[in-house]
Amino acid sequence: MTGPADVRIINNTIVFNGDASVEARAGTVSARNNLILHNGVGLHGSISSSTNDLYGNSAADYDGCERGPGDFSADIFFLDADAGDFREHGGQIHIAAGDEVDPYDLEPQPNGGRINVG
Repeated sequence: MTGPADVRIINNTIVFNGDASVEARAGTVSARNNLILHNGVGLHGSISSSTNDLYGNSAADYDGCERGPGDFSADIFFLDADAGDFREHGGQIHIAAGDEVDPYDLEPQPNGGRINVG
């Protein structure tokens, strides 16, 4: 991510990449409510992180930034990652674990009153 303005990375599933999954080179970068798992480096550079799951990134979860409020580290089970189906199995920590201020009205019922991470 490079830019003179704010860059916000919100509610993404970023998994199984070889190198850094999110790298900040300039500007203000924030990441919130993302699944960042099994990459080379999770977050690299000056990135403000909150309510993200960083897990199993081979080189480091954080490089040049720090674990933020609400961040956690837990593996996830997708329905069929090999076939490109990255929906989450129910009952995992990621369900209804997003930032409390984010809207959750598009989450299917029952939604726990919070957006999912990823």
